[in-house]
Amino acid sequence: MSSGSCHYEVHGRQANSWTVQRVCDDRQSAIESAGSLFKELSLKAVKVLEVSYGSDEPVYHDKEVFFNGERKQVSKAPDVDLIGPVCQKVSEFYLPEARRSILTLLHKPLAGWKITPLELLYHAEHLQKLNDTGQILQGAVQRVAISQIHKTGQKVSERVLELYSMCNELLQDLKTRRHEGEFISLENDDLNELLKKAKATENPTLVFMLALAQYLKSISTLDQKFDKILEFITDNEDHEVLGFLDQYLADFLFSSGNIKKIMGDEENLGDGLLGLINLIRAETKPSAENHHTLQRINQLIGEGLLPETKKLLVFKVKAALKGNASFVKGDPYESALFHRRILSRLNVDENTHIGGSDCVDAVQERCSRMTGSTSIAEILTGLNNPLDRVERLIRVANGMVGSANIRAICNYIIPVLESTHNTQVILEESLDDLKLLKKLSALQQKIRDADFQDYYYDKIMSGLDNIGMEAFKTKKIQSQLTSANPNKIQLGFSVLGLIAEDSVPYPNVMNLVRAFAKQTIMSAEFMGELEQKAKKGGEEADMIKEFYLLLEGSLARK
Repeated sequence: MSSGSCHYEVHGRQANSWTVQRVCDDRQSAIESAGSLFKELSLKAVKVLEVSYGSDEPVYHDKEVFFNGERKQVSKAPDVDLIGPVCQKVSEFYLPEARRSILTLLHKPLAGWKITPLELLYHAEHLQKLNDTGQILQGAVQRVAISQIHKTGQKVSERVLELYSMCNELLQDLKTRRHEGEFISLENDDLNELLKKAKATENPTLVFMLALAQYLKSISTLDQKFDKILEFITDNEDHEVLGFLDQYLADFLFSSGNIKKIMGDEENLGDGLLGLINLIRAETKPSAENHHTLQRINQLIGEGLLPETKKLLVFKVKAALKGNASFVKGDPYESALFHRRILSRLNVDENTHIGGSDCVDAVQERCSRMTGSTSIAEILTGLNNPLDRVERLIRVANGMVGSANIRAICNYIIPVLESTHNTQVILEESLDDLKLLKKLSALQQKIRDADFQDYYYDKIMSGLDNIGMEAFKTKKIQSQLTSANPNKIQLGFSVLGLIAEDSVPYPNVMNLVRAFAKQTIMSAEFMGELEQKAKKGGEEADMIKEFYLLLEGSLARK
């Protein structure tokens, strides 16, 4: 560090998110590193932040001292979110994204008519019913048009007329086909036979889907239709048939209720998302709580035979991650622990994640929302001992993703450890000083297991060690050990045990304990007593073996 109170962080931006690439002690080294990394890693942008610790306020502050690359353009956002896709022809109404928009816009009427978007698009009577409602269709068309004009460059009225024209074109086409008798019926639930007949026509896909829509019209409820699609998926092996059923399954699984039906009702959103991700990865394990068809769906996703369903599940995961619902309702601490688990399951390989950068950014944004002082206060509710607060914050940091978010948590940990008042509280509340040292050592181990940047790693490790040093001296732990052990052998074994079991923090407390251990076991009294035990033989002679085991264990520690 350049002055003992600040350091310099080199951040790089590859896509939308900034990540810490390097931490330097001086400004010039950081700027030079930024320039090198910008070229070597083909980054879109790099920046150097001077991070300083406030003397008046126990938090870290940063300011930008260097920037190179593309500044993210802040464009004026449209007044309404885009409702996609921007369809230019009727065939695009059948796209998965278009059907999801139809289901969102027309959720109530479709639920009332007990039909799916595919049934609406493949059955003239359903589409005519929508056309006859007037206001419902008008409202949906206007919402879509208003959201899309910043993409199409049209006036609202022009886009409305264009959408109406495509709706009318689709309706007339369905009516014409019905009038000309271009329909084949599904008989005896034999989809293979239906496919065979459809292939004898000019448009097998259209004919097959028209027949399936007509068949489903005779089923009175959406639940029963969903059950029938699941039954068809279980009973059919033909890849083309499964491709048609895949579209229906995707439409049905847009409903969270249907997802719960096949996967079971998880206690919280975090576990529910992990379950969905496992299904996307085709790694769902059998469970009594799951629908009997889930393993079949899992198998088909793994074989690449349900691509639309897989995309729909990715869409659901992405939407949930971008939402505001907590991973564990009412428990911010448990919610915080889910972030890294979820990102780990989203990871496909080193550079690829399910849902792409959108999902990664959404997880990081969720973490960011939990690093504010209000959220941290809620996470620490009920914890009065400073070390208990530090332990919880370390666990939270281990659940976080994104260097900036982990750094934010570290900025709450360090002031706790560096507070003289907190150190006094820790020492005053300690009822067993050896247990206190062991807890400090255990917290250091958690830091070793964490993904902290070197600067924060060193600060926190040092803070824990300093508290240990204060305890060792103030509470006269060396004298406590001497008083608690009636002879040199027991004292030597006890002190070696502290080292061998990693029961004291590093490095300074450990060095004190090592020096005390060396002084004890090298004393004539210790060696003399040990020699006398060895001469007696039997169980007392085994103490030699125990001594060497402890000595070996203590030497193995750093």
